[in-house]
Amino acid sequence: MTENKYLPPHDEPEWGGYTLDELRYHRALTLARIEIEKERITIGARQMYSNQMGHMPGMRGSGVISKLLSALTIADYAVIGIKIMRKLSAIYRSSRKE
Repeated sequence: MTENKYLPPHDEPEWGGYTLDELRYHRALTLARIEIEKERITIGARQMYSNQMGHMPGMRGSGVISKLLSALTIADYAVIGIKIMRKLSAIYRSSRKE
């Protein structure tokens, strides 16, 4: 584990904690890191999605289906899948009770 040389160690008895400005700085730094990672993930997902769409047989660059599929993100597909699974499990449970 690497030590952060910019922050004082927490086990020093004279250390009184972070100031409000230091807390704000570290929070802003963390939020910036989160936004950078979100952007990297988004770019990677777009690249992966565009590579997959190019290799799907029967899919052309124009058409209603390809436009619809290009409008959806991976997160949209995940939400749709979860909703479908919930509906199917509810149907399955109701059929078992009868």
